[in-house]
Formats: sequence, structure tokens, C-alpha cells
Amino acid sequence: MSKAEKEDTPEVKTDVFSDIVANSRPLAEIAASERILTSLEPRKPKKDAFFRCHPQLHALLNIYRDETNRVEYVLHDKVAPTVEALVGVRRVSLRLAANYCGDFFAWPVSIPADVKANRWHATAYQAMEQSIGSWIRLMPSSGHYIIYRREVNDAKDPTWPDEIRTDVDLARFAYGTGGAGDYIESLNHEVIKRLKGEI
Repeated sequence: MSKAEKEDTPEVKTDVFSDIVANSRPLAEIAASERILTSLEPRKPKKDAFFRCHPQLHALLNIYRDETNRVEYVLHDKVAPTVEALVGVRRVSLRLAANYCGDFFAWPVSIPADVKANRWHATAYQAMEQSIGSWIRLMPSSGHYIIYRREVNDAKDPTWPDEIRTDVDLARFAYGTGGAGDYIESLNHEVIKRLKGEI
């Protein structure tokens, strides 16, 4: 190539797309990976997502929600009466749940008998019961939830995670190390001291 030809040849710029095109391989050649579940977010189902609840896995727990810090704490039996006397405790059935995309979460569903049939709690509990056998979506309305059932006949069942086999696993993944919630097992916990006005 002459000097004049070299000067006329445009310089090829490289960027991320050059690498993507040059190194693109069929998916069959790329090593597959397996998702490992390490924690669960304790939360309500999202209003725009259909979900199912596991037919057997659930844990009955006492919960305190710190509204200031927006954290839910599961309470050990030795601290629950103190928290109940100070600010109240919510009795829940913690349920392993999955949305239609395969994402898992832990749903702390209030038990209506323990909250004097609050309509929000009563309709949420009905939705939880329905979601054991059907894909359900919850939509907030005036003082309660509206329950929608997915009508597609060929809707797939969830593939439940192998990491959660017991109710203890479920509570640990939601409120233990790595979970989005937390737990209180001692009256010396900072939250208890704050509720008592000691700090």
C-alpha cells in the first residue's frame, strides 16, 4: 500500500460495540449459570404483578414496623410483649411468594383475627389464600384490596427455590443476615431502648 493510499484509508474507531460484534458467540457456547438465592425482601406484592404463594411454606411471626427507618423487625417471644405494650405488634403469616417473572419475595400477611377484621388485612389474607392455587394480582381501592385472577389457562406454576425448605429457612432469608428485614431478640436492642425513651 502506497503512502497516498494509507492516507486515504479512514481510521477504524473501536468502542464497546466493536468488541460486542467481534466477540459475539451463540448462547449455547456461553457457560450457563445457576441463580443462588441468598435473601428475600419482606414486602407486599406489587400492584402491577401477578403472584403465587407457596402451598406449604409459611411462618407465623410477630412483627414491629419502625416507621421512621422503614424497617420491619421480627420479634423474639421474650421481647414481643414489651413491644406490644409500647407500640403494638402485628401478627403475620410470612409466605414465600413468586411473581410471574420468577422473582421471589416474602410476604408478611397480617392475620385478620388479630387485627379486628381490618378490611385491608382481611382482603390481603383472602388474596393470599387464593394465590396458593392461582396467579393473583392485588389492587388497592377504598379501604380494601381488589383481587384479580389471571385468566390464562396455560399459566405455568412457579419453580420454588431449593434453598428454602422450611419455615425457619423462610424467616431466616427474610429477616436474618442478608435479608431486607431484621430481628430483635433482646430487650437491650437499640430499637427497644428508643421506644422506652432510654436513648
